[in-house]
Amino acid sequence: MFWIRTIIGSNHKYSDEEYFRLIKHELAHVLSSNLSDANSELDRNSRSLGPCWLWEGVSVYLAGQIFDENIKLHSFLEYYDKFGPGVYAEGGIAVKYLVEKHGKAKLLALIKSMKDVKSEDEFKKLFKRIYGFELEYRNFTNTDSVQQKERKPK
Repeated sequence: MFWIRTIIGSNHKYSDEEYFRLIKHELAHVLSSNLSDANSELDRNSRSLGPCWLWEGVSVYLAGQIFDENIKLHSFLEYYDKFGPGVYAEGGIAVKYLVEKHGKAKLLALIKSMKDVKSEDEFKKLFKRIYGFELEYRNFTNTDSVQQKERKPK
């Protein structure tokens, strides 16, 4: 399994806390994969990797690896079936927003429905059906945290 090679084969020196978070992150991938039924041979051959931001975002969120909640979400949607800037940090913030504003049940429904998704367009339709809004950056704006930042005395 890739996640075992990632943890064991790394030369990085982890603190106990970092190592614990890394293990939780990789186990979250296993959980997401099982929930989405992405382990079958048919799925591996007929699906893309995507949405990478969702898979990494779920793992970052569940592992407690969100370290800066004030980052602007501006690139994670560009990485459906590839990795790049924003996949981890922005994906984690996006998943946190979805859970806090719309509940865990919708996120689980999205993940469980991924077994039938074969393209980015199909994912966008599924996302809209479950959440009731388009998959666009403007829909991930957390106005509560913006208002809280503005109220802080300077």
